[in-house]
Amino acid sequence: MSVYLERWARGTGLQDWPVPDVRIAQFATGSAPTRIAEANPRRIALVISNNGSTDIYLGFAPDVADGTGVLLPAGNNPLMLSGEHDAAMSMRQWYAVSGGGTSSVVVIETVLI
Repeated sequence: MSVYLERWARGTGLQDWPVPDVRIAQFATGSAPTRIAEANPRRIALVISNNGSTDIYLGFAPDVADGTGVLLPAGNNPLMLSGEHDAAMSMRQWYAVSGGGTSSVVVIETVLI
């Protein structure tokens, strides 16, 4: 936790509350499924963005294939999930696959530490 955040927490009485940590990762997906997010029960938000030029498909298991799962079109189209609105989906393990070549995927997660 940053020094500024620690001082703020002490001043508001929130020093014992969980602090969110934002994590950003980039992956290259291809024809073989790639795990892009591990299961994490402390995750409160997840954003998956397809920054590549080919569509990708998302799924909870490594058997996701081109044409199955959740379609995430090319062109920086994000899938945004939160624990408040999407329950356990934001905490699940996620895989991505691209049938039309390699695609760049950015994953941003907010986790309580």
